[in-house]
Amino acid sequence: MGYLIFVGILSCITGILYLFFPETVRNLNNKANRVVFQFDAKLFNLRIGVGVSLLLISVMTLFVAFYLNEVNGPFAW
Repeated sequence: MGYLIFVGILSCITGILYLFFPETVRNLNNKANRVVFQFDAKLFNLRIGVGVSLLLISVMTLFVAFYLNEVNGPFAW
């Protein structure tokens, strides 16, 4: 269940960055391009849809983690 909380929080942070701080995402992308990978420009053009999708995924995973916590007890793996 800990991984669901981690994924939910990570998705929420990424979704907020895509929606409200696109320049931060672009700057992070430019720094990451030098080291790891190249960011697809089409994905950045669809940033609002991606951001909303990530926020929905975060709400869903956090809800599932909360539900599992209530059904199985706290942090039952």
